Amino acid sequence: IVLLEKTVAFENLSQALKGKEAALEAARAGVYSAMTESAAEKTRIANIESRIQHLDEQDHAAQGESDELAKKLEGLKVLLTQKEEELGRTASRRAALQEEHVRVTTRLEEAVARKKMLDEELGTTKNRLAGQNSRLHSLIELEQSLEGYQKGVQTVMAAKKQSATERVGTIHGLVADIIETEPKYETAIEAVLGDRLQNVVVGSQNDSLKAIEYLKASSGGRSTFIPESPRSIPTEPFVKNGHAGVIGSALGVVRFKEDYKNVAQYLLGDVVVVDTMDTALYLFHKNGIHKTIVTLTGEIVDPWGAFTGGAVEAGGSGMLRKRREIKDLENEVAGLTTRIAELENVVQTLEASIGEDTRSEARLSEEVHKAELELLHQEKDATA
Repeated sequence: IVLLEKTVAFENLSQALKGKEAALEAARAGVYSAMTESAAEKTRIANIESRIQHLDEQDHAAQGESDELAKKLEGLKVLLTQKEEELGRTASRRAALQEEHVRVTTRLEEAVARKKMLDEELGTTKNRLAGQNSRLHSLIELEQSLEGYQKGVQTVMAAKKQSATERVGTIHGLVADIIETEPKYETAIEAVLGDRLQNVVVGSQNDSLKAIEYLKASSGGRSTFIPESPRSIPTEPFVKNGHAGVIGSALGVVRFKEDYKNVAQYLLGDVVVVDTMDTALYLFHKNGIHKTIVTLTGEIVDPWGAFTGGAVEAGGSGMLRKRREIKDLENEVAGLTTRIAELENVVQTLEASIGEDTRSEARLSEEVHKAELELLHQEKDATA
């Protein structure tokens, strides 16, 4: 019984031990499993920490790259601003060059057009001068030859040209040389003076005698000589009566040097100029009028009532007109000569200006082209 009890007790202890061993083995297995899981967890944690560290490093690197990119972006912005400013300056320079080019081109075109106009005027003026010079020389030669003048006049004036003062005395010239008038009065004055336009004005009566003796000695014809200061004979003054056709005293429509005032008085002091023959007759029949009356067309009524008219063929016909034409031509030739000199100076100045502007236009065209190319390259750089 005791053995059985001890055997039972032993078996119970053996079972208990096995139970303990099983529990221990289970505990060991749990510990091992826990240790395994712990190791795995540590590994996982280590991996996570490594990943976190890697991410931190990436984040740090990314932050650095971001900062670097931000710096680069700021630099690019500054560079872009500089490029835009450079573009603006180049565009402004191109615009200024284009504006200047337009001004120079416009000025050049205007100068070329003006030069063309002045060249045409210069050519026309030169042609006019040549024609008027030719006409002037012809008239002067004709007058100097005294063709159609009285023989006595030709002889005396030829001696004057030869400075033969000791033989012919002091010769001032012909009446036609000392009296001038407006074109509208020429026919009347030439008609009333007639042959007296060829009278020779001399210094004194002694000079008249010398000239006459010279003509006699040389069989040089006859002439009338008027001293520079002929005797003054009082004449009745003429007062216009208000008639519209009465122009006035002949002395009032002629011009002469003061030195020849008495000569003009001698020749025209008793002459009245009127418009028509009707006015001449009206004036002739008026009481108290004892003057020689001449119309604008050359009809003459003398104080005694004798009429002179028809076609004007007096020896002095056309003498005043020819002298006026010579004087007008001389003035015109002088004016044309002056104008040609002025035009040539202006043309010369224009040619210099055109040359300078032509060079400027070529230079500006090249600079505008360069500025456009430069602007194009800058625009490409700005968008690159």
